[in-house]
Amino acid sequence: MSTGPIRRTSRVVEGSCWTCRRRRIKCDLEKPACERCRQNEQLCNYGSVPPFKWVGGIASRGKNAPSDRTDSLELASPLSIPVSSPASILMSPRASAQLDTECMLLYFSQAVLPRFHLLEGAPRLDLSLLMQDKPLKQAILAVSQTHFDLAHVMSTSVTLTRQQARSAAIRSLRNQLELGVKSANTAQNVFMINVLLCILDGMIEPSNDHLGVTKWHLQGGHAMLTRWPSLPTDIIAKNGLHTHLLSCFATMDLFHALLSGDKPFFDPLLWHMFAHTDSWWGNLPANDRFLGILKCYAEMASLGSLVASSLPTRVGLQLVEKCLPAIEATLLAPPHHGEALVTDGVVTPENWAIFCELYELCGIIYLQRALRLLPIDDPAVQAAVKEGVGKLTDGSLPGMMAHCVVLPLLVLGAHALSPDDQTVILRTIMPSISYLSFGNLQLMADSLRDIWRTDDKTGTWWDAFQALSAKAFLF
Repeated sequence: MSTGPIRRTSRVVEGSCWTCRRRRIKCDLEKPACERCRQNEQLCNYGSVPPFKWVGGIASRGKNAPSDRTDSLELASPLSIPVSSPASILMSPRASAQLDTECMLLYFSQAVLPRFHLLEGAPRLDLSLLMQDKPLKQAILAVSQTHFDLAHVMSTSVTLTRQQARSAAIRSLRNQLELGVKSANTAQNVFMINVLLCILDGMIEPSNDHLGVTKWHLQGGHAMLTRWPSLPTDIIAKNGLHTHLLSCFATMDLFHALLSGDKPFFDPLLWHMFAHTDSWWGNLPANDRFLGILKCYAEMASLGSLVASSLPTRVGLQLVEKCLPAIEATLLAPPHHGEALVTDGVVTPENWAIFCELYELCGIIYLQRALRLLPIDDPAVQAAVKEGVGKLTDGSLPGMMAHCVVLPLLVLGAHALSPDDQTVILRTIMPSISYLSFGNLQLMADSLRDIWRTDDKTGTWWDAFQALSAKAFLF
């Protein structure tokens, strides 16, 4: 009896991501990335139109051919960069250095930058303009190359490529500084480069081999802002990518101050100036709950630096206590009714409430532990931990929101005494480690395991977070 080839039944689900469609496998439709793509560490893309293959692919010819070079860059998707064999693009004999550069700039625009944006609609980049500024272009290439390599577990030979890209970015920045900064636009671009280095060495690939490098970049940004004091307001007024990166830097500075005991650089009033701008948390109105939380964080971090610098004498506690009732009232206040949140159509008011409440609970724990020096097993601390873990268990945050609660997860996890609560925290972190492909999250998970293993109930807030804050930025 002759047997013909067995035909596989299609398992493609309506609305599947394009990776699962191409492989003809079942997709669980989870967003921003399905389970299969997360497990395989592949970029996950949904949409009604398949991604264009713009490097030597069929879409670059015939009826799908773009009208010009710029259009092809705008239409391309991150999935047009093959994840199974990325070296085919980066090292193909037919691929020129110019094409490699455009590929990595596109990857930054469509794969890296959205990972630093809470809501849909990350700032659109003028890639042709970025190509004209060599130092800024080199920094973006270093960030893109490093994230691409780490997200796809590249070989040792490509590891050398990303090290060379990082060195080229630093060298280009030094050359620019030696030539002098003669315009406001150049100053803004130089600051952007410094922020990108913070992201590179403090978030995407922090290293135990280069302790202190994150703080060097942070202090470099402080020096630039001191040298050009109008830079923040000029950048906020300009909006776009510059404002987005400034919001990232200000958040890195603030959260580093909370964890380390350093004084934050920016005045608390700055946070409301980010209203109606392209910041990493989205375009929010001036009265938004989250901006108020960040302002409270800035006030508490300034007080925390006073407490940390006076330890172990507790000299500053009485002075700090005078400032806490107003801050505590803000963190415990019910949300404003009729709050006008600018969203992407996916986030609901209920989602936003959970998101803000997690940050408020994190702030309450900081206030009790860092500013009042209460022990970890104090009932007020543990009540906040239980409430926060309950919100993680009961309410799922959609899309990127689930990946933008890093600081609350760290604080809740470090103060969780129950093994069950610790398991919830770790399970919540793991999808972000997989999807974001940021090394700082793996350091965070390792730090939490060390805290749980040590089980020290006598340590201060600073004892828990000082070492981690020296290695990485967390937000």
